Amino acid sequence: MLYLYFGRGGFLTLDATIKARWVEVLKYDATVLQKMGIIKQVDVEGVIDDRFVKQAYRELGRDYAKEQKAVVAGTSPTERTTGELWAKGEPIKAYGSLASLMTALRAAEGAGKAVNAAYVFDYSSGLKLFAHRALYVAGGSRGVAPASLVAFAWKEEAETFATQNGGRVLSLEEAKKLGAAK
Repeated sequence: MLYLYFGRGGFLTLDATIKARWVEVLKYDATVLQKMGIIKQVDVEGVIDDRFVKQAYRELGRDYAKEQKAVVAGTSPTERTTGELWAKGEPIKAYGSLASLMTALRAAEGAGKAVNAAYVFDYSSGLKLFAHRALYVAGGSRGVAPASLVAFAWKEEAETFATQNGGRVLSLEEAKKLGAAK
């Protein structure tokens, strides 16, 4: 679980500064929790108070403003991979496309390798997801190549994307089968 959030491409870090991107992610998370009926509306920015963190930085002789502007390695969307596979006994491997990740998953399963986890990134938010919990949209037009796959955390977002782009919504098992027949 720690890798999911703190690893390459995760949205959490041990950096104590409050970054604008983190606030945006918290706002998104709040809307997710609202959709699920877990919380009512919340003013995310209203509950953020970095006075104590700034005071700690001053006491340590560190420049809070400078560190707040610094980009945390591996968290920029341009630094992220499309998917990752963690097979038992192997390091986590990054893939540049969901199609290549699906090929690697099929190969691992075909070779009888245990898969600890596979990760993908939600198209709408960039949040890292367990691949088996995501939904995939295959095909379509308007910037989505016919053989491409796009991952989503939420069914309604996947369905909307598929409708708007002429694609179809798939489970992980269906997405893994896409390139297998070629």
